[in-house]
Amino acid sequence: MIDYSKLAEDLAAAREAAEKSTYIRGDGGASNGDGCHVRLIRARRTSVEQAAKAAGLDCTKWHDGTWRFSLVPPRNHQGYTNTVKADAMVQVLSARGWDAHVHYFTD
Repeated sequence: MIDYSKLAEDLAAAREAAEKSTYIRGDGGASNGDGCHVRLIRARRTSVEQAAKAAGLDCTKWHDGTWRFSLVPPRNHQGYTNTVKADAMVQVLSARGWDAHVHYFTD
């Protein structure tokens, strides 16, 4: 069973890590859509979305037949900086026991 209050706390910590991640000047690249995916087996979509909202993140269910949810890192840059932010989120969530990975999405 998923502890949604723990999920909200951990997502808030992940958002904070993304906000503190290094801004890379001249980051280049086209990976504007890079984000963090979290695999949550048998999760209630509305509960996950509420936890993400409480943590200050946007969240959508990934529609490919899996139990993955896509979390959008705080955005104000493009390219590699967004990848760094997504990676910071994944590191925090993985360390806290969640099945998280970076989803690379180029435009």
